[in-house]
Amino acid sequence: MKKMIGIVLAGLLLVGCSSQGSKNRTTCSGLVDGLDTEVTLNFDDNDQLLSMKVIGSMEADSEEQAEQLESMFSSDEDALKDMIGVSEGMSMDLKVKGKTVTFTINADVEQLVDVGLIGADDASEMTKDELISYFEDQDMTCK
Repeated sequence: MKKMIGIVLAGLLLVGCSSQGSKNRTTCSGLVDGLDTEVTLNFDDNDQLLSMKVIGSMEADSEEQAEQLESMFSSDEDALKDMIGVSEGMSMDLKVKGKTVTFTINADVEQLVDVGLIGADDASEMTKDELISYFEDQDMTCK
């Protein structure tokens, strides 16, 4: 899971931000480190990334193991976020249904620039097409 988050964060380091204009959306999905993963990219009319949402799901060995992960998340959410790499400007949620564990990470690019995770200059260097190519190079399918 940590590698997948790293891939997503690396993508964020290369993309643009703007809060102007209406959104258009691209969704990339695939298997990343054994996790069914879906990345939703929201762009403005100038193809600058506004936000990114990552949903990953996996099957635990048992319902008990899934519940333990949920309990760990509930009891020490900040430590788990630190371990995965979720920082200021991002949010994370974890849900368990039976043996299925699903996490959702939301990142607002403008907030990431505001907190200094990515630079404003870096935020305008990659086009929508380049970002989609990046995820496709990670064996994900984008639509």
